[in-house]
Amino acid sequence: MLKDLQAGFTYYYVTSLVVLLGALFGFSFVAPCKEAPTSGTGDFVDALFAWDGRWYRGIATEGYSFDAHERSNVAFYPAYPGVSAALSWISGLQLRYSLLLVSHGSLAAAFVLLVRYARLRFPEMSDEARDYIPVCFGLLPTTYFFRMGYSESLFVLLLLMAMWGIERRWRTVWIVFVVGAATACRAVGVALLAPLAMHLWETSRTRTAFTLRSAVWLPLACWGLAAWVAYQAVEFGEPWAFIQTQQHWSTRQTSLFSWDGIAALLSFRPIRSVYDPASPCYWGNFPPRDNPAFNLMFANPIYFLGTAALVVAGRAKGWLSNRETALSAALLLIPYVLQADRACMAAEARYASSVFPAYFVMGHLLARLPGALAGVLLGLSATFLAIYSALFVRWYWFY
Repeated sequence: MLKDLQAGFTYYYVTSLVVLLGALFGFSFVAPCKEAPTSGTGDFVDALFAWDGRWYRGIATEGYSFDAHERSNVAFYPAYPGVSAALSWISGLQLRYSLLLVSHGSLAAAFVLLVRYARLRFPEMSDEARDYIPVCFGLLPTTYFFRMGYSESLFVLLLLMAMWGIERRWRTVWIVFVVGAATACRAVGVALLAPLAMHLWETSRTRTAFTLRSAVWLPLACWGLAAWVAYQAVEFGEPWAFIQTQQHWSTRQTSLFSWDGIAALLSFRPIRSVYDPASPCYWGNFPPRDNPAFNLMFANPIYFLGTAALVVAGRAKGWLSNRETALSAALLLIPYVLQADRACMAAEARYASSVFPAYFVMGHLLARLPGALAGVLLGLSATFLAIYSALFVRWYWFY
């Protein structure tokens, strides 16, 4: 345990240093994005709360509000700002530091748990080969989100805890508690219902027992989401406020429950539109416009499809279990189906970064390459991680 604790913290520290240095460079030398109204305000710590971080900070400071006619902060789930506000109240820390402490504390814990999880899942791998897994987790360019004022690090920690609990055959009540907490952290927390249902099937003696256990535990596993809906019903008189406000966060209006919406998803219109100059979703409409290599709107479909390919390859090679494959598929498909078309694939790379089984596949693949080539690829990834961090803190379209 001590060895894994030391290894996990080391990976967290070294890879986070890349993000910190990149963010410092960006804050000091990169011109703020002129099209983002708050890009040049505040100090360096404030810059770590760009885009969604600004909303989380506002929630932790002032609470939730809802206006049916404009963007409202109920679009953001309560676990991350709630835990951060509680930490601030207990410790006396400023809220912005509490938010960052929750992000970084969760990420450090996630590294430790990932090291232990990988050791449990892949005992046949050498320590050197297995080390590629947390390195990939730390250096994938889009994981800079894990070090900012975002909910991603807390969410991925809860994903790892739930899957670790299933692997270790925890009592069902504890697994359900963690799954429920994930549903209060991010909408896609419900993806954990898939591996939980498979776990219930594997641990039930009969089909009848499975049916009865599922009828009890699966609804209870949504306790975080249920509490969130109940809060909105009491506070705003609208239990689905968090869904209603999504219409104000869209680049284009589409309807999922229409033939056009279904056809759009099946024909991959969200992905195709990013590269169509005639579409409002065209990547060149978003700064930085002149460099696709450093434009996350350009890269969102690539990260999404790349992660999907890794999951498919991992399952085909036997590196991912059925539960890990089901979780990964749900984590990718839920945001794609619900918002990829209306949001022009925005944030799909961020969502894909939480699909932690993909890092298992990356680790296996790198372990099969010559060490020098693997080092070059990881160095290139670290370079993009630093660049992404630099652009994020200057409010370019990296969210």
